[in-house]
Amino acid sequence: MKRTILLAGAFFLLAGCSTVYVKAGKTAEDFEKDREACEVVAKKELVARGAART
Repeated sequence: MKRTILLAGAFFLLAGCSTVYVKAGKTAEDFEKDREACEVVAKKELVARGAART
């Protein structure tokens, strides 16, 4: 049960990482940098909460 809750939490954290990137003057490379930074933050949050590392 705890694992299901943690996985659902991970899903919602990662869902916060933009899937549509619309910023004037930004490129696909900018999107990739922002996406990777978002994923790093989400993973750190999961580790801090005691989620299993994947």
